[in-house]
Amino acid sequence: MKITLKQLRRLGACSGQVALFKATFGDEVEITEAVCKEYGGKFDTGWLAEKLFSPELLNEYEVKCAPLYAEYQAKRAPLYAEYQAKCAPLDAEYRAKCAPLWEEYQAKYALVFLKCIEKMETVHGA
Repeated sequence: MKITLKQLRRLGACSGQVALFKATFGDEVEITEAVCKEYGGKFDTGWLAEKLFSPELLNEYEVKCAPLYAEYQAKRAPLYAEYQAKCAPLDAEYRAKCAPLWEEYQAKYALVFLKCIEKMETVHGA
């Protein structure tokens, strides 16, 4: 099957994917196993499947992709856990440094609120 730049635009592809397609393939490309292996990771084929496939074929596609996504998530999980562990002390430090700034802002905000209450009482005589 051939995919064209014109077709992507007509289907409403985002500008980033359109630009990448044009830079990679020009105006069109024949979808082959070699193309999928080399470029598949750069393009949102899931979005294109939703636009091109019948409901039945889309369901088949999603069923076949589900274990692939589960495998990806399983491989990614320890990396994300490591990332979170490394970020936790930085996040705690950031929050600790922001807390007094937030309190100062809230105190000033409350004073503006008080001024408005006073003005309201003056206008309405309450």
